[in-house]
Amino acid sequence: MKFRAVRPLTRGEWEIAKAQSTTEDAKQAIEFKMVPSRENTTQAALPAAFSEAPAKPMDEPTKRPKASAAAPAPMPAKNVADILSDWSVDE
Repeated sequence: MKFRAVRPLTRGEWEIAKAQSTTEDAKQAIEFKMVPSRENTTQAALPAAFSEAPAKPMDEPTKRPKASAAAPAPMPAKNVADILSDWSVDE
């Protein structure tokens, strides 16, 4: 995740940010890790429902054939003379 500054902080905003950076919440947010550390070797036990395979076998997925979309009929070519005659005004 990247952050980009929109504008410089004012002196008051800087002082507030500096004070907030020393709080316990800020320290925990910085030290937060998504990967468990190797020091903590105890893992949470899985519920009993996950320890056994399902009783009945599941059906294998089937591949459906692709539906061929009918191509729209091409528009008949117009005669350029007809188009120009519609534009012309002989008044």
